[in-house]
This record gives sequence, structure tokens and C-alpha cells, in this order.
Amino acid sequence: MHQLTTGQPGSRTLRIELTLWNATVGPEADKYRIDWTGYSGNLDDSMYIHRSKPFSTRGRQQLRLR
Repeated sequence: MHQLTTGQPGSRTLRIELTLWNATVGPEADKYRIDWTGYSGNLDDSMYIHRSKPFSTRGRQQLRLR
């Protein structure tokens, strides 16, 4: 990750592809909360801390960052 984020700005692209992903994004009234089921794989579910959390964007921070 460090090597991907150093160097000339805009010179690299990171693509994350999720397959067999059973996820839903809630409506605006629910602050676009993301939820999913059926995760399986040989790696830990590193997204678990984001489950059912409101979605943040640059213009609308939903969670206080430390």
C-alpha cells in the first residue's frame, strides 16, 4: 500500500473488486448504511468494522475520524 501511494500524484490506480458480494446500501434517510451477508474466504473479514455504519463522503462526514 505504501508503494502504491507514494510517487507522482495520479500515477497509479488501485482497483478493488468484490465478487460474490451480497451487500446493500440503505437510503439517504438512513445515511446510506452498508450491510452485507455471506462473506466467505481465506482472509479475515476486514470490512466488519464498517458494517452498518453510515457512509461518509468528502462533503458529508458521518463518523468522527481520529
